[in-house]
Amino acid sequence: MQSTSLRTDDRLTCVLPDFIIIGAPKAGTTWLARCLRQHPGVFLPQNEIQYWTNADDAVSAAYESHFAGAAPGQIIGERSNSYLIRPDVAAKISRHLPAAKLLALLRNPIDRAYSGYCMRLRNGQVTRDIDQFLDPERSRCPEILDNSLYGKHIKTYLAHFTRDRMHFVIFDDIEARPAEALTELSAFLGIDPLTEQMLVTEKINSKEKLRFPPSLVRAMKRHRGLKALGGMVRETSLGRYLRKVLPRSTSYPPLSDELRARLAAYFRADIDEASSIVGRDLRAWVADSTVARQVGRPATVSWNG
Repeated sequence: MQSTSLRTDDRLTCVLPDFIIIGAPKAGTTWLARCLRQHPGVFLPQNEIQYWTNADDAVSAAYESHFAGAAPGQIIGERSNSYLIRPDVAAKISRHLPAAKLLALLRNPIDRAYSGYCMRLRNGQVTRDIDQFLDPERSRCPEILDNSLYGKHIKTYLAHFTRDRMHFVIFDDIEARPAEALTELSAFLGIDPLTEQMLVTEKINSKEKLRFPPSLVRAMKRHRGLKALGGMVRETSLGRYLRKVLPRSTSYPPLSDELRARLAAYFRADIDEASSIVGRDLRAWVADSTVARQVGRPATVSWNG
């Protein structure tokens, strides 16, 4: 596959992504990106660019610069997990990258919402009153729940891209059969299925430890330069070292059976729709049960996306 090029006045101006990992947040995008970077035929920047979330409807030199390190013959990718959940992004991408392939990762919507809540708790953005943020009838942060409405967000993309340009990776498959999931993804991208070389088996983004102290996280969010630096450092050897020396253990309010049942009812209609689009029955995620259910085979490895 050749990288997408734009020409203005018959002059080659830039090389842009062939594929984009669009989300969902807390569904395994970091793990998938790390696996893809192990493939010699793939170039994927270390940090999330978030360009189409924040930028005007245009390609800039700053966006192009993220892909300057790609070698000839490599397919180029981008990972920004906010793209799936932002309603204006699909139209922007389709205008400027109409041939791009889109990768979406889907996780049990209840577990994804809970993971999103825990992330915000680590960052000091929510309180320990879990019902105030995850109860569908009174959430003070409805974005946490909205991010798990996969059917709604996928339909936005299908208004701009044909279904064959989208590939869905199910979080349960990352847990139960990661090698097969990578093989299927390689076929979609048109790259050699170097599964043994690509497979990352270490736990990614565990919620058991803070990646950085909350005070540092808040400072990074306030100062654009610190935030950009944190993104560049996070997946480097320095970032991994800092996570070893800086993290502190934390605890999280449990997700009660009653709250899980309310969330299952809230997500049920959307998961019906997502199942139809994806072509796979995902309804076990929101079945009438007090325990989390997986789609397909039982899990053999524990992951946190």
